[in-house]
Amino acid sequence: MCIVILTFILIGVVSNLAFLKNYNNSALPSPNVGGLISGNNNADFDLAKKESFEFFDDVSSANWKLHKERVKWQAPNYNGYFLPVWDEKTGIQRAAFNRKLDENGTVISLRLDNRNRKGGHFYQNHFEPEFACQHERRIGSVGDGGKWICDPHRIANQIDKKCLVYSIGSNNDFTFEMSVQQNIGEDCEIHTFDPGEYQQGADKAKVNYHKYFVGLDDKRSKSIATIVKELGHEGRTIDIFKIDCEGCEWTTAKHWFDAPVTIRQIQVELHRHNMKTTPEFFDLMWHNHYVITHKEPNIAYPGSIEYSFLKLAPEFFEGIDRHNASMPAGFFEKFPNVDVGTK
Repeated sequence: MCIVILTFILIGVVSNLAFLKNYNNSALPSPNVGGLISGNNNADFDLAKKESFEFFDDVSSANWKLHKERVKWQAPNYNGYFLPVWDEKTGIQRAAFNRKLDENGTVISLRLDNRNRKGGHFYQNHFEPEFACQHERRIGSVGDGGKWICDPHRIANQIDKKCLVYSIGSNNDFTFEMSVQQNIGEDCEIHTFDPGEYQQGADKAKVNYHKYFVGLDDKRSKSIATIVKELGHEGRTIDIFKIDCEGCEWTTAKHWFDAPVTIRQIQVELHRHNMKTTPEFFDLMWHNHYVITHKEPNIAYPGSIEYSFLKLAPEFFEGIDRHNASMPAGFFEKFPNVDVGTK
């Protein structure tokens, strides 16, 4: 009896070894960023290179078209049922709550869904990641302060240009900057902006420190256009634009693109929300040809949320129909009693 049992066990072991041998020698797909099928050495990378400003130089056209289809499928990337969105082309209101009409059917007042007053509800319903970076990595600390960067190895592998990073907001925490040096490149040119007395910490981290706000040109702050000109960065690419300025994003974002530079990636923490300014912010990003690559609620500090954006070429967005999430100019002046859900 024992001999029979041992015989079956040996047969099973031999069979498993044979299976594993065949399994390891089989032509299974291996990781291949370039093509949908492993071994696609003749993959056409030109489309991705062209439409990403050569950031993606090893993604096949077939794979790249899937990225585009996802963005198109996900557009407009907000829930119109919860936003009183307005078709600026036709002037027809597409969705709203608690509308009051006159005798001609014209909207004379409206009140937004009260649930939008809560940041958690608002961000749960709008503006999800729409583009996937296969090799994104968290640069910086695991907790608060770290940022999700789209494929940092592509920044590290740049041959003809030096890495350039703007880090806005420090609070004397330079772990992000030091992680950039460790994980992307020691020769990255890093500039940190904060009005605090943090020069000593910056010196230890070996970064360029600028003691002022980033905003508009006044006594305490400088605009991006002024900063770029003073630092001699005109015509360059800012590979990473990390900004955590405790709310300044709502008033400064429209000026981020005034300078003659290309901002490749934007990592921003949004603080609170407002039914007027928050949709305007995401419209601004879209019209400047950015896609959302990451979204991370800050559960330690409710009301704040992290977003990562990646700039692509205008050609990438051709054929994608996306109405603005924000109201047209003059809307809130016409309806001054609209509850914008500020909290």
